[in-house]
Amino acid sequence: MRDKNILVVGSSGFLGKNVVKKLKSRDHTSFIELKGKDDLDATNFQDLSLFLKNHSFNYVINCSAFVGGISFGYKFPADLLSINTQIANNLYRACLESSVEFLVNPISNCAYPESVTYYQEENFWSGPPHESVFNYALSKRHMVALGESYFNQHGFSSANVVLSNMYGPYDHFDESRSHALGALVKKICD
Repeated sequence: MRDKNILVVGSSGFLGKNVVKKLKSRDHTSFIELKGKDDLDATNFQDLSLFLKNHSFNYVINCSAFVGGISFGYKFPADLLSINTQIANNLYRACLESSVEFLVNPISNCAYPESVTYYQEENFWSGPPHESVFNYALSKRHMVALGESYFNQHGFSSANVVLSNMYGPYDHFDESRSHALGALVKKICD
C-alpha cells in the first residue's frame, strides 16, 4: 500500500481509529479520512460517488458501520440491516464507477452461523447467524455476497476480512451501545 492513495471510511469509530493509527505509523502512506456522517454520509450514493470520483483513490478501507451491542441490536434491527446494507451497496457501486483498485471491508465474525464454533470459510453460509445479531450479521453477509458478485460480473477486487470479537481503545463503553467485554469493564470500573 506504500505510495498509494487510500481512503478510510468511518475513521472516527472504534475500528477506524485503530486502522488510522496503523496507517500513520507507516512511512510514505497517503490517506484521507472520512470520519463519519458529518464528513460524508456513506448512505448518500451521489455524495459518496462524487467524492470518490474527485480523489482517484487506489484503495478504500471501509470501517463505517451502524453498530452496537446485543441490546442495541434488539432495539434497532431494521436500522442495522438497512443502513449497513445501503452503505455496502453504495461503496461497491461507487468504487467500481470511480476505478478504485481494491475495497477492504472488515466484518464481524457474528456473520458466521450460530451453530459453528470453529470459523472456516466453507462454513460461512451453512446456517443462520445467531438471532441476537441476526440483522447486523445479514448486512455483513451481504457485503461478502457483493464482493463475489462484483468480482464475477465486473472483475472488481475486494476483501471481506472477518475479524473475531474486537475490544480495546476507542470501543463503545456507554450502556446502550457497548459490547459484552466493554460493558464488563465499565461495570467493574463504575
